[in-house]
Amino acid sequence: MFSFCTPSQETIAEKDRRAAIGTLSRMERITIAPNGEIWLARKGGCAYYTNSLDSNWHIGPDLSVPDDPAGIIAQEFRQFSFFNDKVGLITGEVSFGTSRQAHNGYLRTTDAGKHWELLDLGLEVDIKSVHAEKDGKVWLVGTVGQLLFSNDYGKSWTQLASPFDKSNAPTCLLMAAGGLEGYASGYGNHLCTTDNNWESWRYLPTPLDQLQKKVGSKKNRLAIEQVLLWNNQLLVLQNGNLYHSAINSIHWKVLHEEVSTVDLDTTTNSLVLIDAQSKVWRYAKPNANARKALFVHPAHIIDLKARNGVVYLLDRQQKITRWKEGQMQTVVPFTKETKIPTPGMVAHLEDMSWGIEGKHIYQAERGTDDWFRVGISEFNNWDITPLSPKCAIVWTGKQIRKVEVGTDTLRPYPLHDWFNAFFEAPITHLELQIIN
Repeated sequence: MFSFCTPSQETIAEKDRRAAIGTLSRMERITIAPNGEIWLARKGGCAYYTNSLDSNWHIGPDLSVPDDPAGIIAQEFRQFSFFNDKVGLITGEVSFGTSRQAHNGYLRTTDAGKHWELLDLGLEVDIKSVHAEKDGKVWLVGTVGQLLFSNDYGKSWTQLASPFDKSNAPTCLLMAAGGLEGYASGYGNHLCTTDNNWESWRYLPTPLDQLQKKVGSKKNRLAIEQVLLWNNQLLVLQNGNLYHSAINSIHWKVLHEEVSTVDLDTTTNSLVLIDAQSKVWRYAKPNANARKALFVHPAHIIDLKARNGVVYLLDRQQKITRWKEGQMQTVVPFTKETKIPTPGMVAHLEDMSWGIEGKHIYQAERGTDDWFRVGISEFNNWDITPLSPKCAIVWTGKQIRKVEVGTDTLRPYPLHDWFNAFFEAPITHLELQIIN
């Protein structure tokens, strides 16, 4: 199926030259800042933000390397961490200095993301997990176990002792209010806790340790993917299931099976998760009787955030869905602040060029790079053959479609199945040619 993609009034009178953020590079993370802004992290080291989901997206800090097609020196933003409405950090694989391959930096803002300063961490570290508190305390843990701490909103850093190393890589770090008690998890079925800001720690039994016989060996995924504190309960996502236990006495119980990802809505003190069947649930308390199914999302979800009773989803199709009080809105994020790049597949007529990039179908006057969008298809397009300025044939990977562009519609027409017609007709002549 195809759909005309210019519903907003600002694009009806003119050609749609907005660039689709998801076609520029893949989005991996969505974050809701304290001031309500929505932030997206783009793979390759670029960020976008907006005040309203369906309005124009602005380009944030950009450390991408255009002349690095192999991704050898690429940057990667993994996490946005906001202390308040003004101060925040961007961390991940970020380079400070002349070497773009040494990931030793991070970005910091003090004006709600209008400007970002690239700063030096003091050592080379790929940041895996971050925990930030409103009082300015923040912890960073690296992919090979380095643990850094700041108590001045990320201005300066101290390296702490760490329960991780190269053989026990970390997955998640969580600290309780006050900055002394905390929890950390790793890929190798490790879960530990501290009560003195990592001067020392002790290991806790994991769900796989206690429930090994119930889980079964075929499903075992050792990594603890997420750790949360909620209503005096410790929650971990391991082996595809969400478990909970009282903090002072670890006895794990399954809260929800087959969970993809989970987030804690601190404003409503509720837990939101999405399961393997793409159903989104909300828990008011950590028991099955206090849960409610909110909605089902058909696409594969790669990130979820819950704030102020609103659920935000980023899916593999690079669309964002917002659910609020039973109303669901799904949008493709666009920006006017950069041109549509030349599509990956281009075919020419005498005066007009057609192009496709994923689901997006474009046109431009031949010999120019002034591309504009004529439609968005339901499926990715892999090839295109233009027949006229108003008509083209596209290959979706499964079907051949004839696409006609009108003034306000975009309609698909399946081609006649010439192969079936050929084989159903009687054979009147057969010729074999043998080539030595």
